Amino acid sequence: ISVTALPMHTTPDCTSMQWTQALQDLDIIRKLSGSKITTAINHDVNGQPWTVSSLMLDSNIQFYMTGINIHFGGIPFERPYAFRWETPDGRTLPSFVGEHYSLFSQFFFTYENDTKKMHQGVQEYIGRIEKSNWKENFVVLTATNPPLYDNNCPDANLADLIRRYNEEGHEQVIRFVTPEMIYERICRKGIDNLPKHAGDWTDYWSFGCASTARELKINRRAK
Repeated sequence: ISVTALPMHTTPDCTSMQWTQALQDLDIIRKLSGSKITTAINHDVNGQPWTVSSLMLDSNIQFYMTGINIHFGGIPFERPYAFRWETPDGRTLPSFVGEHYSLFSQFFFTYENDTKKMHQGVQEYIGRIEKSNWKENFVVLTATNPPLYDNNCPDANLADLIRRYNEEGHEQVIRFVTPEMIYERICRKGIDNLPKHAGDWTDYWSFGCASTARELKINRRAK
């Protein structure tokens, strides 16, 4: 179990002040939870302003990961992809673009509670990964609770399904991992060896600020 930063989904329209307010209670949460909170996650959300990279580093966040929803979204790189996000002030935030949330459950048919069906999904996904630019010996997927996938409680049957699958002795071993563990694996490769990119994460889902003119007006008046 891991506690991560970022309290809610946002848009690239958030100002530095709004982001500072969103991150200002991290030290209180660290004290209450006993967690160092060194990682941040956004799943589903499709964009972040460039300034948030600096603010996360200022808030002692070491690693940022996301799983962009491609329903109306756009992916800046072929995923999975690890890189250094260069901040406006020249620092870098190690970042990871992973698959959309729930795709572990969907790719591996967890709702069927069948290890044979699960293995079929694993093989199909590994086949796609082997044709991609991802050359590491691990992949990261996020599980949710079928059949709804969204806004649901944890999948109570998942741990037993994974245990049964691993006991069958397949080449691939499935583990529950935290963002900190993913960051540790990426660090083994050498953070300085990762490609570096700078700039905003464009929010394709919003169809531009004009698509939510009323909400944008309220947001700007609230500053």
